[in-house]
Amino acid sequence: MQYDDISDYGPVAAMVLVYSITSQRSFEFVSDQLRDMRTAADQTPAIVAANKTDLVRTRQVSEDSQLLFTSTNSALLSSTSPALSAVYSVSSAALRQHAPGI
Repeated sequence: MQYDDISDYGPVAAMVLVYSITSQRSFEFVSDQLRDMRTAADQTPAIVAANKTDLVRTRQVSEDSQLLFTSTNSALLSSTSPALSAVYSVSSAALRQHAPGI
């Protein structure tokens, strides 16, 4: 799937692209999309988010590849995981309940 042209969307404040660390194909797709978008919006801040970071046993995209790609393309690397986010949310809620001053 290709976007038409980033300029079709009007002014863009930032680009956020998400891929799964368990899918080399999704990483390559995001890589291609960011390169294409950079052609139209070179100075627009970009965040590349690695998803499913809790699934290290099925990782297909190496951390080195992620870091090289984001540094080469002047993008910020972020990581997320639905499972870890849920754990964080539960932990945060419990902490707020039991230690409200923190």
